[in-house]
Amino acid sequence: MCIRDSSGFPLEQIIKKGSFDLDSIQIPEDVPPLYASLPGYFAEDIAKTLLYYRQSHPKTLTNSEYLWCLGVIISLSLLWIRERKLLPNYHARKEHVFLIYSFVPDERRSARSGDEDLTFLLKEFPLLKEYLLPSLMLFSIDVEKTGTNNQFYEKFGYRQIAYSIVIYLTEFDKRNWTVPFMNSLTNWIGNDAEKFVQFVMLLFNDLIYLLDDSLAKLKEIREYEHLEEEEKSGQPLYQQIPPEERFIRRQNQEQNKKLVKPALSLLLHYYKMLSALTKLVQKPFLVPEIIQKIVHNLNFSINKFNGKNAKDYKVACKEEIGFDVRSYMRVIIQVYVNFVEFPEFIETIVSDERSFNLEIFQRTGKILEENNLVDQEDLKTFRLLFERLKEKSEDLLNSDKPDINLDEVPEEFIDPIVTEIMTDPVLLPTSNTVVDRLTIIKHLLNDQTDPFNRKKLTKDMIQPLPELKAKIDAFLAEKGIKPK
Repeated sequence: MCIRDSSGFPLEQIIKKGSFDLDSIQIPEDVPPLYASLPGYFAEDIAKTLLYYRQSHPKTLTNSEYLWCLGVIISLSLLWIRERKLLPNYHARKEHVFLIYSFVPDERRSARSGDEDLTFLLKEFPLLKEYLLPSLMLFSIDVEKTGTNNQFYEKFGYRQIAYSIVIYLTEFDKRNWTVPFMNSLTNWIGNDAEKFVQFVMLLFNDLIYLLDDSLAKLKEIREYEHLEEEEKSGQPLYQQIPPEERFIRRQNQEQNKKLVKPALSLLLHYYKMLSALTKLVQKPFLVPEIIQKIVHNLNFSINKFNGKNAKDYKVACKEEIGFDVRSYMRVIIQVYVNFVEFPEFIETIVSDERSFNLEIFQRTGKILEENNLVDQEDLKTFRLLFERLKEKSEDLLNSDKPDINLDEVPEEFIDPIVTEIMTDPVLLPTSNTVVDRLTIIKHLLNDQTDPFNRKKLTKDMIQPLPELKAKIDAFLAEKGIKPK
């Protein structure tokens, strides 16, 4: 009762399934003293107690006699997961994510969890359909900084559990949850697009780190395997390596195997999360802040896994470290397929000068077909994607788009961070520096400071420069380029 009386939470509405609306709760600016006086482990113990019952007495929680109690706890869990103000302790919030995750079927838990899975919760408590995905995404944003010395590594574990729930919810259409979750996600993005963009940017920051780290270690592992092959063949180059250095390299090899295995597992998990989200919604990923990042990553990945240097990562110990390149290719292709109907996505793929190669897409299509990596419907869609990429490549090749030498461009027109011509120049009042709006928006999604002096900077502090934009547009028009 103290929670209801002190915070004003309408627990009576929570108990009435389906009539509870999380958005209707007004979170007070100042948390009431009685609520604030509750010990920090209060909410955590609630989740741990229910987790104990899920493991030892799985049928108890889903017994009709106690469903009302489970409904109250699940509703409070959603509130605590998504509202950092109500539960600042990340570890306590994590326990409530674990509680919901305990309903996700898993072979290791199947003997203890009973027959009821997350589908059961969705049927009994409709509010989950509306609030679960946004709550998990807000939680994933908040855990970027947990305040501990290990926060960089902690966030991966926290997000993995949250992503596992999302992946499960979107993996099989037969559960008939796709449309409700699509509507839920669309509504949330419509109400808070900036938060969604921040979530996606953080997802990609993690994904890029995991990809780069995994590829670097895979390459080192392959190089040592090549050295072992030289040893077995008795080549003189190996004999020239001092015994001490051979020992160190052998130690590094074992260390790399231990480190790359969890990194590869997380990497695949992140790609599955991306595939799950883009299966639900596509248009929100096409905004300027996101589209280039997603395309460049996909093109880079497919290039590394299936390009001319793919042999650098074909390790002999793939089973030992859990690396099956087909699994990664399958889920990456699924992301491409999700965007096949969007011309701007096709154009962005082809415009990627660093990683796009039409031959790789053609080779990938053959591999998909020969190894049955995707179903016939996705294979058909990927072929359509290839044809559209081919057509767009030919259009760009035959176009008479003027080429501008940056030496001919006035210095005031060039973004000092990305060294490209600005399309929407803005002033950063904290350093009196002019940059392109898109450049600084991308930066602020990760770090709300001025990149030139580290002073606090927010989106609403940025000042537009319409006169400079008019000068840039006139310059581009003079060169025969249509301003953006």
